[in-house]
Amino acid sequence: MVFTFQREAPCADYGMFDIWPYHKNVQVPPDAQQVAEAMTGRGVNVLLVPTVNPEGQL
Repeated sequence: MVFTFQREAPCADYGMFDIWPYHKNVQVPPDAQQVAEAMTGRGVNVLLVPTVNPEGQL
């Protein structure tokens, strides 16, 4: 299963990447503990994290 974990509301739709249905785009609070709980609660065992350069660009 593939999920996105997003802090911004509303969550971006990543259906073009076959992340569907929409409820797999999960809005999470900025608290690290709650983010970790959201991921472990969904059984995430592989995590991809984009890097951001110092200018704030992906």
